[in-house]
Amino acid sequence: GARRMKMLNSGFSSYIPMNKIKAVVPYESNRIKKEIQQLRDEDRPGRLLDLTKKKAVKTVIIMDDDTYVLSNVSVETIIKRVREEEDNE
Repeated sequence: GARRMKMLNSGFSSYIPMNKIKAVVPYESNRIKKEIQQLRDEDRPGRLLDLTKKKAVKTVIIMDDDTYVLSNVSVETIIKRVREEEDNE
């Protein structure tokens, strides 16, 4: 049968495709903060997706096409949600 794409709740009823996630990293990392600032400065629409609704960024989800998704959900919660989805198979 056809498999439905598994979606991950990344905060505020926003969902991203789980099979496209390359990395989930905490925003505290100076390297990540620098990369995010470069993306903001370059003003390249589509490379940076801010799903925080102006709340504090806790996690950066890097997609396989190098889109950076900003989330206000903690790394631990994101990973827990991924595991719960995998357990539901």
